[in-house]
Amino acid sequence: MQPLSNDLRKRIIKAVDNKEGSRRKLAVRFKVNTATITNAALLRLGFGLHT
Repeated sequence: MQPLSNDLRKRIIKAVDNKEGSRRKLAVRFKVNTATITNAALLRLGFGLHT
C-alpha cells in the first residue's frame, strides 16, 4: 500500500469537512479503505495516531 498523496489527503479532508457522504461512501469514492477516511478526519481534528 502506498502513502496518500497530499492532494488526495486534502480532497478527502475537504469532503469530510463538507459532509459529502458517510465514511463508507467517501472510501468508495476515493478508492481507499474506510479507516483511511477516519484517520484523515482524526488528523484534521488534531488527534495524531501515534504508535
